[in-house]
Amino acid sequence: MELLNATVLDISRTDIPVLIVGESGTGKEVYARILHRLSGRDEAPLNKLNCSILNPIQILQHIQDGSPTSSGTQPPGTLFLDGIDDLDLSANVPFSPRFPRRKVSREHTKIL
Repeated sequence: MELLNATVLDISRTDIPVLIVGESGTGKEVYARILHRLSGRDEAPLNKLNCSILNPIQILQHIQDGSPTSSGTQPPGTLFLDGIDDLDLSANVPFSPRFPRRKVSREHTKIL
C-alpha cells in the first residue's frame, strides 16, 4: 500500500494520462480522486462519466464539452471514464484523436 501511495504522489506531479485498472470495488475511483486532488488540476472539476450507460457519441460530446475554449481560459480538469472497458472496441474509434498516442516501454511501466 505504501508503494502504491508513493507512486500516486509521484504521478500527481506530472501531466501524463493515467490508466487505472482493476476489478469492481478495488478503489479505482478513490485513487482517481486522490490523483486529481494532488495534481495541479484540483481547482478544475473532476468529471466522472459512466460509459456503460452512455453511447459513444454521448461520451464524445462530454469529452468535447470539457475541452478548453479557443481562448484557453478554461482550466483542464480531470476526466474519469468509468466503465470504458464495457464499450465494444469499435466504439473506441471516435476517442482516438482526443487522446495523444504515446509509446510506453515495459521498463517504465509499473503494475501495482
